[in-house]
Amino acid sequence: MVILSLYKENAKMQLEKFCEERIPPHLRDKIKISYKIKGDTFTLYECRPIFNDPIHWTEMSVAQIRYKKDEATWYLYWPNRNGKWFPYDDLHMIKNFADIIKELEDDPTGAFWG
Repeated sequence: MVILSLYKENAKMQLEKFCEERIPPHLRDKIKISYKIKGDTFTLYECRPIFNDPIHWTEMSVAQIRYKKDEATWYLYWPNRNGKWFPYDDLHMIKNFADIIKELEDDPTGAFWG
């Protein structure tokens, strides 16, 4: 098993908590929030059952969080409808991952949850 670095492990724990608490238990059979990690990039997804095949779920990208080791800084990105990622300009060079979670929760611009 690969041991995650401290910054990544801390971010992973915060993101897991966010995903767990974002959707009320009684709706989790209809919608879920999940994430995937690739390198130093966390991609957050909204997951829903496929309408005509509810056993299978579809994923829609919501946000991407990238860590730059040389700067010890997090960057937040939002996707357009074609899946292209853009820097989230309202929050720059984040040192504290909790600030990203707060921005995702509040979503003042509607970039993530509409």
